[in-house]
Amino acid sequence: HFTNAVDTDYKDAQYYNAIALAEAGLRDEALVAAGNLLTHNNSSLREIGRQLQKVLSIPVSALPSLSDMERYQFFRYRMTSRDTTLFNQALNQYTSPAYRALALYEMSSRQFSVGRLQAAKKYIHLARQQQSSDSSLHRKINDTEWLLNVVSDQYTFNKNLTAPTGKSERLLYEALKSESQGDSLKTRNYFQILGTNNPFFEDGVLAAARYFGKHPSHPLQAYNLLTDAIHLNRFSYRLLTAYADEAERLGFDAYAAGARERANAIGRQR
Repeated sequence: HFTNAVDTDYKDAQYYNAIALAEAGLRDEALVAAGNLLTHNNSSLREIGRQLQKVLSIPVSALPSLSDMERYQFFRYRMTSRDTTLFNQALNQYTSPAYRALALYEMSSRQFSVGRLQAAKKYIHLARQQQSSDSSLHRKINDTEWLLNVVSDQYTFNKNLTAPTGKSERLLYEALKSESQGDSLKTRNYFQILGTNNPFFEDGVLAAARYFGKHPSHPLQAYNLLTDAIHLNRFSYRLLTAYADEAERLGFDAYAAGARERANAIGRQR
């Protein structure tokens, strides 16, 4: 889609395309796209192109010489969730607590996305300890910390945890709360929304699949929720893994094997 936008000369398409290629790990293509920005008539986009080219092309040994913003961009575009040794080394080089907190939050999110809960908890705990004044980031850290706790407890409501503030997380909070109070009608309605409304809020779908796996209105309800979710969110390691488990439970071994293979490939890339 970004390539089509570039071809039709849509405003700022070259910039968004370069960023998308970098975030997708397509380094060679991203370097070409960044180079194209160097001739843009907007001086700000020319500077972004120069910055992106630098971060995508410098060797790892140059990390100590980078600014905090460049160091963060290097992490964002050049590291995966498996590069923890390099990430930890770079972490000590930040001078800004704000950038350090942001990097820690994003590394936690990456670990979470491939199901490494303990690593995700470690990084989110470190992110919380940073002296950042970014209130939006603080909210994200709080909501992620809450999610990690409820996932670790198999989506069990815990009144001792601080309630999340994000819209999706708050809906999950209310669903788990009503379930703990035995309100089956309200709980079913909440989980129906969570299971179908937004496949990119993985924990909503996963919690709904767990609930309908225990309280199905028909035998394939949880399976169908996960099927619909992975059809739209095709690169979710956690949804694919949950789908594979459910397919295996139902005896759909070929579907389970295919989903597991896709999940493993995604896990290796991230």
